[in-house]
Amino acid sequence: DVVRQIVAVDKPVIAAIHGAAVGAGLGYAMACDRRFGDTTTKMSAIFTNVGVSPDCGVSYFLPRLVGFSNAMMLVETAKILNAEEAKEIGLLDELVPEGTDLEAAMAYAKTLASRASVAVDMARRLIHMSQVCTLEEMLDYEAIAGVSVAGSLDLPGKTQAGLQRGVVLRLLRGSGNLGGRVSGPGFDGVPKRSELEPSGGGSHRLGGISEVWWRKA
Repeated sequence: DVVRQIVAVDKPVIAAIHGAAVGAGLGYAMACDRRFGDTTTKMSAIFTNVGVSPDCGVSYFLPRLVGFSNAMMLVETAKILNAEEAKEIGLLDELVPEGTDLEAAMAYAKTLASRASVAVDMARRLIHMSQVCTLEEMLDYEAIAGVSVAGSLDLPGKTQAGLQRGVVLRLLRGSGNLGGRVSGPGFDGVPKRSELEPSGGGSHRLGGISEVWWRKA
């Protein structure tokens, strides 16, 4: 199933829409991380015009993107939106001049490619999970994701340099013991507290992580 593949792939998926995205095409576009359209773009949940009900994830994504009332109107009337209307209602994220939709989408993709790929993948997964999870569940998932991303060493600049010393992440929840993945040379498993020192930045409360410790120099 195309929609499942778009959501499950471990890379961002950007839609460049030139012309019509209707019916199944609308579902595929809405499943993407971001949608770029040009002045030729038309979008519609056209199903009732041909005597069928919505599929390809339209009933899932549409109310999340445009709200309940607008989604109800679009599926009941099969209204065809022009580019400006699609942008105004929330189906298009960016509206660009005719023929530049692919160029704009590629520029956005290049921006994402300059980021840490593991962090970007985990971030998009968390946003998808938030659609069906509670706040408490998401706080726990964010904590787990923080450990996984920091342990990947797929990080830029100073963070990458710091991780070469080995980083240990201590979570807000759980037993309170030092835990998480240890990165860098000389470590295998969870080290003793005596082998560590707090990072220069002090306590960090980002993504469910309460403390960051370095290996002693």
